[in-house]
Amino acid sequence: MSGRRTTTCWTQLLVGIPGIRPPVRRPYMDQLGYYSYQPLYVPEELGGLSAELFVRAAVAEGVPLSRPRSAPLHCQPVFRDPGWHSGTFGPPVGKGAGYRHYRADEFPGSLRYVERALRLPVHSTDIRGHVEHWAKGLAKVAAQADTLRPHDSG
Repeated sequence: MSGRRTTTCWTQLLVGIPGIRPPVRRPYMDQLGYYSYQPLYVPEELGGLSAELFVRAAVAEGVPLSRPRSAPLHCQPVFRDPGWHSGTFGPPVGKGAGYRHYRADEFPGSLRYVERALRLPVHSTDIRGHVEHWAKGLAKVAAQADTLRPHDSG
């Protein structure tokens, strides 16, 4: 199973699980992720259950679920710091180099996405059986939201 097929499998299996929204795949997109698959967490559909408790419960069910560890692209130093430059991947960029630098607040949608994103694995090998098993674990956690909520401190 290629990474593309893995993301397609994730999308098909996550549709209908409360609290999780698969990412939108536009016709011009090659695939939805190369290193991880990042659906959105929708706590309102689970009575406000925190993402942190949802992730902990999913991990307890054997699902390799986590939260993204990287800031949005426009918040990375190469796009924010006027003094940043790289001679490795091309000409230096920075002050006066005609390179556009972004403020963190310029893409609020990107910031909101990362705040609600979850992170699942994408592999280049055939893991469909694992993905199917993990999706069942996510559905089980979502179904138990009412039971989990009293233990939520987030």
